[in-house]
Amino acid sequence: MCGIVGFVEFGNARSAAAERRAVLAAMASTLAQRGPDESTGLEWQGVSIAFRRLSINGIDGGSQPFHSRDGQISAFVNGELYNHVELRRTLSDSALLDSGSDCEVLPDLFARHGAGAFERINGMFAAVVLDRRARQLLLIRDRLGIKPLFYVYRRDIGRLIFGSELKALFPNTDVPRQFDWLAGLRSNRWPKPGEDSLPSFFEGIQRVPPAGIVRIGLDSGNMEVSRFWDLERGAAELEPPSRSEAPERFRTLLADSVRYRVTADAGIGLFLSGGIDSVAIAALAAPHRRIPTFSVWNHATVASGDAFASQKAAQSLGLPNDAVRIDGADAPLPDDWRNLLWACELFSITAEQWYKFQLHAHVRNRYPGLKVILLGQGADEFLGGYMHWLTGLSRTLDAGDLNHVERALATGQQERAIETADINPIYRPLFRDGTLNAGALDDGPGGTWQRYRGRYRQNLDYHLWHEDRTAAAHGIENRVPFLDHRLLEFVASIPESQRARWFVNKRILREAVAKLLPVELARRRKGYFFYGPGELDAHRMVAQVLRADNGALLDQAAAGSLATDGPLTEKGLRSLTKQVLEDPALRGLTTLMHLVNMGVLADMASNAPSTPPVRGGEPPAILDDRGKRELLDAQVNPGANSVLALSAALSLLEVRRPGRNEPPAGTSLVAENDELIEEIHNPALVLFLMRVDGRSSLAEIAAEAELDIDELLPPIREALDLGLLVQLH
Repeated sequence: MCGIVGFVEFGNARSAAAERRAVLAAMASTLAQRGPDESTGLEWQGVSIAFRRLSINGIDGGSQPFHSRDGQISAFVNGELYNHVELRRTLSDSALLDSGSDCEVLPDLFARHGAGAFERINGMFAAVVLDRRARQLLLIRDRLGIKPLFYVYRRDIGRLIFGSELKALFPNTDVPRQFDWLAGLRSNRWPKPGEDSLPSFFEGIQRVPPAGIVRIGLDSGNMEVSRFWDLERGAAELEPPSRSEAPERFRTLLADSVRYRVTADAGIGLFLSGGIDSVAIAALAAPHRRIPTFSVWNHATVASGDAFASQKAAQSLGLPNDAVRIDGADAPLPDDWRNLLWACELFSITAEQWYKFQLHAHVRNRYPGLKVILLGQGADEFLGGYMHWLTGLSRTLDAGDLNHVERALATGQQERAIETADINPIYRPLFRDGTLNAGALDDGPGGTWQRYRGRYRQNLDYHLWHEDRTAAAHGIENRVPFLDHRLLEFVASIPESQRARWFVNKRILREAVAKLLPVELARRRKGYFFYGPGELDAHRMVAQVLRADNGALLDQAAAGSLATDGPLTEKGLRSLTKQVLEDPALRGLTTLMHLVNMGVLADMASNAPSTPPVRGGEPPAILDDRGKRELLDAQVNPGANSVLALSAALSLLEVRRPGRNEPPAGTSLVAENDELIEEIHNPALVLFLMRVDGRSSLAEIAAEAELDIDELLPPIREALDLGLLVQLH
């Protein structure tokens, strides 16, 4: 985890040396948190670059930039070149490469292969390469865009400005600080084909695309953008696996990916959620290093079972585990939230990012020498982990449910095509009701897995973005074993005929690591970090931030919108906030929070000085066994005398004559303002909900319906956590 900033003044657009150095120093200072160990740089004929280093490999050496033997190529690299040992063997006189850094191979590799060098690298990186021979500067990102790199191209004034974070660009007065409201309001929709990464959300600022190479001519100022990798092309070069060999080949590749990513001269840890993704990484990492693991404990993770699953996983693998309590008792204040926003530079943040931010603060405070955290990121987007959300089915899915997935993907993709097509709006209803063939407008991929991957590719980009920033704010680097390109190419090569077997419920991963884990962990159903049972507790924490200081964040958001021609008004924002916060289930809170975040971020970018984010303050507490028991006892536990009611605007429906693409007859549904939000498959819970009236106790309803209270309590707790029920007393 390092930071790169710089600019190119091409043609005759040269400023005074003192001015250039002052601007460069101001830009570099914003990245002090990304690279606290060393500050270096380079100036050459209109090129000015600064580098902040976090030393992980070759700690005593490894100062950047690195240079080719002939001095014509110089490179700065943020990230890791995992296969550097193999790459060294391909270079003559490789013994001259003696800094101990993995990144020192890049200049000579580029000198030999040009842009083909990046196809040979297994790693995560954002790099800047100065080619003095060709008089070009290149900006490059790894295949998946794990490492960030932004740029502003101003042909009109002869400038290219670039940096690892948005805030690093803002001290340069040639960079606009205008939040892009239209891009923000368009976000979180079904992406168009090829939309594999998010915009910067700031006007005039671009992102180097995943696998992208941006070239700028130092004399002409001409710029071109290309890509050095394509997933489908890479997959086409592989021999597709047979059904019997697929899990073993998957495990071998994932194990090798983990082996690469546990190599470092600094300390390494793992965020262990208790889900199959992070547990699999822990199982494959344990034979190499006894790494510490870290898990969030709060009402949400206890209710979902994640907390106990992470504890069991660590114990079964012989790994130390810190149970870190992060919940509403330590709710962020408005200044804490501003700091989180400034660290992430992203408006779509909520409780999840606060948890991660605090968890990194804990790691940095407790383990100062630990600079790397392994994550399970990426498995959901490529292995089918979001199928529950996609289909709306809450039960465990199996291969027979692929038809639900296919139908949801096709419907969503066609709806995106209908909504975005340049047609007269009067024809849209005719496409939606089937009078006109929506397939005529659909330009998306046809295969189920390709559609699924396209649907969630931007989601992966979103997670990589905020995971990078919450770690970087504390001088920590995240590594993601599931995003090794060899593994993804293999997954993409699996024949369509095997997709139902391997990608529903992430079965290929579960079978690949089944022999390494207790059976209950290998088979444990997919959970979502802080979502699901207990989610309401996390939402209540966020709601506290909006209420704090008489709604100070609301005032700032409205002011930021006014100053940047945004759509928010103080009256409208206050009205929406009142509506959301008065609802016991806090429905609409995420949308509200995103709008507030947009306004606050717009205000901070346009007015605040470009300073690094402040690291998390007082570290969260580690729970011992007694603390865990107390947290468990504090859960909302309805009893026999509890009185419950359906949340406001909810009603219970039953499907009697299902139409096309609707649930089967007999299915019970929960509707909110006539919009279906949940299917219920538990007959006892359905009988209970039919009799809930806000007056009768749980015991009275159970007696009337002849229900067993002990069997009824678990689904009632889940209904309470989901906001379907409220406990009156």
